[in-house]
This record gives sequence, structure tokens and C-alpha cells, in this order.
Amino acid sequence: MRSPRRPSFVGRAPEMEQLVRMLGDAEAGDVQLAVIHGPPGIGKTRLAEEVGATAERRGGRVAIGGCWQDGDAPPLWPWRAILRDLGAPADLIEERPEASDRFARFLAVLEYLRSSSRRSASVLVVDDAHLADPASLLLSRFLARARSLPLLLLLTRREQAPVPSSEAQQLLSELERDAVAIPLEGLSEAAVGAYLAAAGAPAPDPQLLRAVAAVTKGNPLHLRSVAVQSELRTGVHGGLERAIADLIDRLDPTDRRLMALSALIGPEVSVFEVSRVADVSPALAAESLARALDLGLTRDLGGERFGFVHELVRQLAMSSLPVSHRLEAHARAARLLTGDEAARLSRRAHHALAAAGRSKEDAETAVRIAREAARALRAEDGFESAAALLARATEIQAAASLAQPAAGLAVERAEAVLACGHLAAARPLFQQAARVAEREGDAEALARAALGLGGVWVSEHRLAADAERMLALQRRALEALPAPQTVLRARLAVRLAAEESYRGGPLAAVLDSVEAVRRTGDAHALAEALSLAHHALLAPEHAWRRPAMANELIAAAAAARDGLLSLLGLCWHAVDLFLLGQPAAGAALEALRIRADTLRCSSILFIVRGMEVMLAIRAGRFDEAERAAEA
Repeated sequence: MRSPRRPSFVGRAPEMEQLVRMLGDAEAGDVQLAVIHGPPGIGKTRLAEEVGATAERRGGRVAIGGCWQDGDAPPLWPWRAILRDLGAPADLIEERPEASDRFARFLAVLEYLRSSSRRSASVLVVDDAHLADPASLLLSRFLARARSLPLLLLLTRREQAPVPSSEAQQLLSELERDAVAIPLEGLSEAAVGAYLAAAGAPAPDPQLLRAVAAVTKGNPLHLRSVAVQSELRTGVHGGLERAIADLIDRLDPTDRRLMALSALIGPEVSVFEVSRVADVSPALAAESLARALDLGLTRDLGGERFGFVHELVRQLAMSSLPVSHRLEAHARAARLLTGDEAARLSRRAHHALAAAGRSKEDAETAVRIAREAARALRAEDGFESAAALLARATEIQAAASLAQPAAGLAVERAEAVLACGHLAAARPLFQQAARVAEREGDAEALARAALGLGGVWVSEHRLAADAERMLALQRRALEALPAPQTVLRARLAVRLAAEESYRGGPLAAVLDSVEAVRRTGDAHALAEALSLAHHALLAPEHAWRRPAMANELIAAAAAARDGLLSLLGLCWHAVDLFLLGQPAAGAALEALRIRADTLRCSSILFIVRGMEVMLAIRAGRFDEAERAAEA
């Protein structure tokens, strides 16, 4: 049997020519974006690697980050790998005071790429982008729209592959609309022959070559399996999965079990992780992974870490585990793969959720770990991933009829959805959380649900009946809270005062409530209170007071590391400048639009577009206003 070589690169001349032209445009300082798409194993990653090799020969830098098949990855997972390969500071996109929210971290990445760029362009690859988390796609879109950046950004995507969430699907579609599409199909018969020759396989006769091209459909991954097995003279297997399965079958039963458990752990595994989950010695795990490497099923990542050469290999290896063994292995991985950082907690949550069907005890463990992981993800701006985890935890809690209280989980899920900027989607979740909290007598969860139901603006509920129900709920929540809950009590008090003031009640009560919140020392509560008070002060006679309040709101939101409240502060700042007729108003609105678009905050974008429509009308650009209003 022949040792595997690096996959040959043949038959992609037109695609390479197009991408090299884009590389040249990127070297001139214009960001270029391309999406390489095609079926599994067709050579998407290989083409991206070849473009990267060309860039390196021209003095550029190259980095590739892959996405997880199973979801539940920590936010910005592929970009963590890309930045690590580039030698970026380890904390560039981690939680830290000077990068207090997602937009600040995106800016930090952009500034790093600009400051570290060479005369030649960088080639950055997000591999398997159809599996990317929304935050990774948002950062990709942010960089693709940057100016004066020598960057060729490549996304690879499998055709007709399911996308983890509707939000990720929308973002991927937006990226594809802005990108140059590079579709890949099977290699031609001539290219198949060149591939096999480069791989060292015996030269087939023309009839056999046609058969190979027909059976493999020119798929390089299938061709690689054929070349490794050197079976052109004795027959070709009938499908890509069969060729991979035959390689796996060459392993003895112990190695096949360890391969299956490695695949279950994840796309990349360490010898130590396999050893613990499989309950074997590290030496045995290392030897087994080395034999899989010899067959071309895995690749050596260094540091006793291994990855699978393709997702199909991992899926087929894992499929050999019976369902009961798979559930047991997931449960064992959830227990043994410890760690408090978001990446490790996300992996534990994935395994715990997968094992939840075994028993009520496993379901309780899954809910607990999912909540822990969601809290860690929110601290790193992984709002979308946190919301998805909590949605699954909610489903498991209901399906398993767990006896543990449900109100805390329900309100955490609603808050995660609100943190994503999805106000409309969060409202029914807060309503459900409030009902559960009242049923369970959970005063803290009820208060948080009542606050969330109020939304981020004053008087969000347009129907009088809805508004009265919300205010009644908030009053009941305030009455139910014990005295030591000073922050929640202060937040509810300022919300009720702002709602009453907006209806014509006393403004002094709002300002007194803000001072009470300030005395708690809670930055998040203060930012929230200042935003509500600013809204209540929109009358012209308070114009002199609002700018300082907006600036304090922005500072408090930054201290709280809350991206949504930061956006609200910038929104009020832009509104104040326009109402005061300041020349800087236009620039403030544009900065707000860019930030809201980067973070995909639909509620703020709605306000920005409304202001742009009004500005166009005021300037007499009625056609432009009408188009903007219809957008």
C-alpha cells in the first residue's frame, strides 16, 4: 500500500486565473471576496490552499480556519484559528476592557490586519462556511466591506448543505451576493489522468481511465482513495463513501473503535482526549491515530493533535458506533472534557445535549452544562450560539419533564435572544418566562422577564391593553422582589417611572430613579436607566440635558460590555446632534449605520433608515426617500 501524499492539484486553471487576478486587485488595496462552492470532496479547500501558496510566493500571508460540523462551536471559531496562524495577539477577540463589545473587537481585527499587512495581499480562508456561526459570518462581512485593506477573503461552501440557523443562512446569502462565485465541478478525464499520475498510481489504459472518471465523477477525494489503494488494475469501488469505508475497514477492530470515538469527539482531537473518552492508555491512542494517519484518514496537526482529512471521513468513522455506544460516549465526553473557557464548555454542551436522551439524569446534566456554556458564550459576544444552546436546553427540559425549575432557563433564553438584537422574537419568550416564573414563585426570574418584556424603548407596546398588562406585570414583579434585590428593584422602578413620564407623569420621578440606579454601582443597570430617561426627555425643552446623558450612557454601556446598550447610546447621540442642528450629525448617523449593520441589529437599523428617509425628504430628494422607505 502506498503512503498518502498531498492531494495533487490539476485541472483548475480557469478558477486559478480568476482568483490570481483577484489577488492582484487585493494587492492594490481593494478587499476581494470569493465563495468557492461545490459538492463534498471536489477540492474547494485544495483550491484555496493553492491560491494561498501563490500569495506566499508573492510575499503575502495565508491563514485558514475551519468550521465545526456539529454546531455548538464557540463564537468566531474559524477566525480564532486564522488569527492564531497570523501570529495575532491571543486576546485580540477575547473579552477585555479595551474591546468591550463585538464591534470593538471587529475593529481590533481590522486594525491588526491593516497594521500587520505587507506589500503583498493576505489570503484568509473560512473553510466550510456553511457551518459557520453568525458571529464568524458577521466578521467576514465586516472585513469584506472594509476599505484600504490588501486582503483576498475566500469562503468555501458545500452545495445544498444545511446551514445551522436561519440567521447564518441570511448572512451567508448576503456574503454570496457581494462575492465572486467560484463553482467547482468534477475534473475532466484528462485531469483525472494527470491527478492519478501525480499521485503515483499505475497509468491506466484509456478504457479504464474513462471508467475511473465516470465512477468518481472527477471528485478528487474519491480519486485520492483510488490512488492510495492502487486498485486501478483490479477494479474501482462504486462510490465515494465506499472508498472511504474500505480504508476504515483496513483498521483492526480496536483502531476502528478509537477512530469512531475520535470522530465523535470532534473534527480535531488530542491524544489525551481520545485516551480519556476511550478509557485506554495515551500510548495506545497515539499508535491508533498514527495508523489512521498512515492510511490517509487523518492529518497531523502537531502537539499530539490530529484532524480528519475531510468531514465525510469523520462522519463515516463515527457511523460505525451503535446508537447506544454513541450516547454513552457522548455522556462520557461531557463528563471528562472539562474546562471553564467558552470553547471547552461549548464542546461539553454539544456532547451533553447529544446524550440527553439516555436518562433524566443525563437530561439534567445537559441542561446544566448548556446554561453554563451559554453564559460563557455571552461573555465573548457569542449571543447567537448562546441563544441556540438555550433553545435546545429548553426543548430537552420539556421533553424529559424535568422536575427542576424552568423559569431561570426560560428567562436566560429570552435575554440571549434580546442580546442578539431580535426584539420581536424575544417578546413572546419573555411572556412565557413570566408565566412560568409566576407559576413557580420565582421573584427574580419574574422581574427579569418583566424588564425584558418592556423592551429597550419606552412605550414599545402600541396597543393600550398590551401596555397595561406589561405595566401591571412590572408592578407585581416589583412588589414580589425582596429588599436585598436592590439592582432589580431599581431597574423596575426606573422603567415604571419612564413609562409613566412618557404618558405625561412627573419627570422628576424618572431622574430620581436614575440616581437610585447610579447608587447601586451596576454599570449595565445604569446604562439601561439612562437610555430610558433619555427617551423620556425627548421634548424640546430638555435638549440641553440630553447630550451629557447620551455620553454617560455610552460610557456605562462600555463599562458593562453591552453591545446593544452601546448602540442605543450612539443612537441617542446621533438624534441629539440632529435635533440641535450640529454639523457632526451626518457623520454620527453614518457611524451608527455602519455599527448597527455590522452587528445586524434590526431595531437600530430601522431607526437609521427612518432618519435617512426624513433627511432625503427635507432635502427634496423625494425619489430617493421613496426608495429608501420601500427598502
